[in-house]
Amino acid sequence: MTSPSSQMNGASVRVECTEPEPVLDEWCIYRVPSKLRNVNKASYTPQLLSIGPFHYGSPNLKDMQSHKQKYYEKFLLRCSKNEAELKALVNQHQDRILSFYAGYIECRGNFMDMILVDACFIIELFITDSETENHHILRSPWMRKAVVTDLILFENQIPYYFLEKLYDFAEPQIHVQLEPAQLPQHQPEPAQHQFLKYSCNFFKEYYKKDKAPGVNPKHFTDLVRDFVCTKEVKVNCFSDNQKRCKYDVRKLKAAGVKFTHLAEPFVIKELSSTRVKLPSLTTKELKLTRFWATYDAESVIRNIMALEQLIYPEQAYVCSYFLLLSQLVNTVQDIDLLIKDGVVENLLGSNKSVEKLINSLCVHIVEHISCYFKICDDLNEHYETSVCNRRMAKLKQVYFKDLWTGSATILGFVVLIFSIVGTINSLTSHRSPKSPTQWYDENNLRLRLFPFSLKDKAKDWLYKIRVASITSWDEMNAAFLKKYIPPSKRNALRNSFMIFQEFPSELFHESWERFNYMEQNCLNHDVKKWLLLSTFYNGSSHKTKRRIDNAYQRSFMEKIDIEAEMILDSLAETSKLYDNQSDMRPVKEAIVILNDQ
Repeated sequence: MTSPSSQMNGASVRVECTEPEPVLDEWCIYRVPSKLRNVNKASYTPQLLSIGPFHYGSPNLKDMQSHKQKYYEKFLLRCSKNEAELKALVNQHQDRILSFYAGYIECRGNFMDMILVDACFIIELFITDSETENHHILRSPWMRKAVVTDLILFENQIPYYFLEKLYDFAEPQIHVQLEPAQLPQHQPEPAQHQFLKYSCNFFKEYYKKDKAPGVNPKHFTDLVRDFVCTKEVKVNCFSDNQKRCKYDVRKLKAAGVKFTHLAEPFVIKELSSTRVKLPSLTTKELKLTRFWATYDAESVIRNIMALEQLIYPEQAYVCSYFLLLSQLVNTVQDIDLLIKDGVVENLLGSNKSVEKLINSLCVHIVEHISCYFKICDDLNEHYETSVCNRRMAKLKQVYFKDLWTGSATILGFVVLIFSIVGTINSLTSHRSPKSPTQWYDENNLRLRLFPFSLKDKAKDWLYKIRVASITSWDEMNAAFLKKYIPPSKRNALRNSFMIFQEFPSELFHESWERFNYMEQNCLNHDVKKWLLLSTFYNGSSHKTKRRIDNAYQRSFMEKIDIEAEMILDSLAETSKLYDNQSDMRPVKEAIVILNDQ
């Protein structure tokens, strides 16, 4: 531990390398730990303006030093005290100012002069901003946004109490007086320090006019944090770091959770549930502060979260909000749903950037308390019990996700209903007796298919028949045979197979096939089956007759029955396998001869 090496010269104090005595209760300005800084270094580093010792003398910020000097000189002209008196005030508060900075301080140059110039610059900047909107530094919206963001950085601070002391001591001349912050009528107007009014006016982007600024901030980061934290969330925090929401936005919406947005900053509310008869159809409404995803919002949020991690671990309201939000957001689909519900406003471009931002804000953030542990429990329980809601959401996602899918689903459902009704009607009518108007028997089916078997003159003949003159298949058969096979032709064809004779060199199967072919060519010959078989037997040779009798095991002509035609077919198959011109004796005949021997 080294004490400040100082050299008193009038009212100035020069500090080359200082490590103040550790006063833990007063430490409020820290260097952001490297574990948090490495996630996004640019969010904790000033880009335009350095305030305090941590970034003093940075080569990237030298351009603003001349502007700070001009504002310092302008403030000296405005205040009632001279420069020596102001330096004396700084020296008087030197030890306490140093006690606000945690850790080792390395500052090249006059430390107290640096604090004085920075403090006078801030006061003059705030006063000038209240008098005119178009002054030197804040002449453009981009410059104003950059200066405001740099003044909120956790490492870029000087003690707020000293700014108020310097303002009261210097008694600057004010040309335009600010009105007290507008409060609800039922609240009495609290006593406000004049510099606090200027601070609220300068950070008006974060300050809500209906919120009483009755605070005692440690610095500007602490002031902005107080602006964005409501009293309601401050009384709902409990030491329980085991509670977390296990389900994301997509799953919770499927379970019947409705997400709506709040105007209040960084707070989450769960309103009353709506129950529809069954517990599984309960719906919930979850209200969250609308999150504006902008390029500069990340820097402000990260610095406030770093402040809570180091100074307010028991009151980490902003950390609790974003920890729960990161548990709700796992994929881009979750962001899409929150944007649709108005909970998130995307000014970054792609929704993927918003999802990445929300999940990266809580990297290395430790949650010692939870402001929303009861909400997490309720959401988890609601999801696990709302089975019907989840199934309905699944059906909607699969079958009604867009207009075309929904139309196809409805059309398919209608077709299914008609099919079921048709099937029921078919089964009902099947139990009743058939009627000619309901069912087509075999004769009617033949009548309908008969035209497809005709061509040329035969088809022309069919179409010339008078309508309704033929009502059955038998009538159609008789009319067709009468037209194309008259009695004279039929008798000639019938006589051709009734005088059948086996050829001398013909094998058995050849003669049987020839006989069948002749019989088939004579349609409607009206010859009985026994007469056909006896005609074949009588026209066969003696050798073939003996072969048939042996297979029949008696004289074929004694009894011609159904089995006789089957035996002839069997002999024809055997003949195909074994008969030839040199040896016409079939195997079965040979077996019968051997048995006789």
